[in-house]
Amino acid sequence: MHAKELVHDFDVDKTSTFGDCEACIVAKQARNPNLGIIGILSIAPGEMTHTDVWGPARTASISSAKYYMTLIDDYSRRCTVKFLKHKNEATKKLQEYVTYIERQQEKLPKRLRADNGKEYVNAKLIEWCYNKGIQVRGGVMA
Repeated sequence: MHAKELVHDFDVDKTSTFGDCEACIVAKQARNPNLGIIGILSIAPGEMTHTDVWGPARTASISSAKYYMTLIDDYSRRCTVKFLKHKNEATKKLQEYVTYIERQQEKLPKRLRADNGKEYVNAKLIEWCYNKGIQVRGGVMA
């Protein structure tokens, strides 16, 4: 700007050297590819599902649901949403989803990734997954 005389009444010290600021350097850095939250990439659809429950919403849906559960396939990033009237329906909805993957898509789910919400950390769900050979991962559950 100074060389093209676009700025007037501005003194430039021509002896000083300019370097990139730290923020500029960090912004330009290349990042390694994301290898998934737990460092394992799925090699086929249905192998690993990320899940979480959100709610309660202030306003209930048409079907009176105040919660929803997201189920995201790690390989395809396909997202399925299940509506819940109560948070304790999460185990049943997760079991229905896994059964759908097994029967309709003919895939064998291997891992579930969830937070440590009470809807996932319960004996019924952990035992069901254990009997099916599905690893449940998330915080202390891993």
